[in-house]
Amino acid sequence: MLGHQLLLSYEEVIKYDIPKGSCFVEIGSDRGHGSTRELAEMSHRLGYNFITVDADDSISNHAEQIVKSVNENFISINDLGENFLLNFDQEIHLVYLDAFDLEHMQDRPVRNFCPSTHGTYDKRSIKLTNKNCWKMHFDCAKILVEKMMSGGYLFFDDVFSGFPDWDGKGKTAIPFLLENGFTLIEYKPNAAIFKKL
Repeated sequence: MLGHQLLLSYEEVIKYDIPKGSCFVEIGSDRGHGSTRELAEMSHRLGYNFITVDADDSISNHAEQIVKSVNENFISINDLGENFLLNFDQEIHLVYLDAFDLEHMQDRPVRNFCPSTHGTYDKRSIKLTNKNCWKMHFDCAKILVEKMMSGGYLFFDDVFSGFPDWDGKGKTAIPFLLENGFTLIEYKPNAAIFKKL
């Protein structure tokens, strides 16, 4: 199951927990699986403010077309996810975290609008390694511990094993979240949901 599909299955729960006007941030815009459009559409239905963030300008440009077609007020930001979160000064109620790739994903098929995954990291002089992936998500987790609103939801994609031996993109981030105010709501192969206490 893709992380955003698990998130979408929680729409009715989120609807009653998170009020209209809340901020929903997607870290890692769509690269062919439909997450940005589907999450933007859900945000529009629920009356949330939606922001999608990606480090690659070509992805951000495409994501902007997607979100604006759903709601003119939705925003696409070209930035590193951890930089965006660090500098963002609004309350955050929902986060979908699916950014920096793992090494084993580096040659996956991509759509025409997405350059090669290798190339996107080369442009930033960053090596695509599991350690760098874990660090990026851990950096996001540290910020979200401080900035996410109590009662907010964090949806984590590409989680390849559950408690106690977390793997995938959240290998170091998830244990930190669980030790710092988040509780696991549900784990499915490839995706997990956490709630800020």
